[in-house]
Amino acid sequence: MYFFSGEIVNPTSDYIVLLKGDVVIDSAELDDDNRFSFTLDSITEGLYHFNHDPELQYVYLEKGDSLVVRLNTSDFDESLVFSGDGEELNNFLLEVFLAHEDEASSVRSMYRLNPVDFERNIDSLKRLKLDVLDDIVTDGKLSKKELKIASASVDYNYNTYKEEYPFKHKRLTGEKNNR
Repeated sequence: MYFFSGEIVNPTSDYIVLLKGDVVIDSAELDDDNRFSFTLDSITEGLYHFNHDPELQYVYLEKGDSLVVRLNTSDFDESLVFSGDGEELNNFLLEVFLAHEDEASSVRSMYRLNPVDFERNIDSLKRLKLDVLDDIVTDGKLSKKELKIASASVDYNYNTYKEEYPFKHKRLTGEKNNR
């Protein structure tokens, strides 16, 4: 069995919908205390998302998870907290997402840097996330599969920046990069 429940402060809808891809898995109505609960007999381990119109958030569910979420719709992503079995990976993925949003403007300005400085700055930002991940791993709270997912979430963002660099650098500076 899997349990996924929570509380929505300042709800904008009466329902929470749990989806995997575009497929609706289940929906739950908020009770009088703005709480919801899903009890699922079986699911495919992996990335899901829950919708509370107009917002959505991803959640990773695997066998044995019993996750509780609390959020305030007036500051949806920033107020979101996972607790219970599976919290470590989900909170880490959320931290990476929020950091990516926060870093967007500073990374845009880095596209003007020369290739060596750009890579050094991007690698430094990436290292900060990997240091947090290392602390979680040291505490022994992630399975090998969860570690792989967490590492991939960090790598994806920073590899994307590096792939975009030559194009954005040229557009911003007019310089061609032969890197």
